[in-house]
Amino acid sequence: MKKLLILLGLLWMYTLALLLVCTFLTAYISPAKKTIIYVDIFGEANYEYYMFMVIVSVMTISLYYLLEKLEGENGKR
Repeated sequence: MKKLLILLGLLWMYTLALLLVCTFLTAYISPAKKTIIYVDIFGEANYEYYMFMVIVSVMTISLYYLLEKLEGENGKR
């Protein structure tokens, strides 16, 4: 279970980092050096907020488990 949480958390962290980079590059490449992000076109913002809270919780727990695992491996040497 811990390995699954670590994997999910790391995947979500990299996915969010990729989204941030893509958003930045979209703004950087555009002639006006800006981009517009609509957050609530279909009324989905509340659901996305709840999903984000769950994702951040899973990422935090997975980072804790990963650090715990790495500390355990370093302590065995």
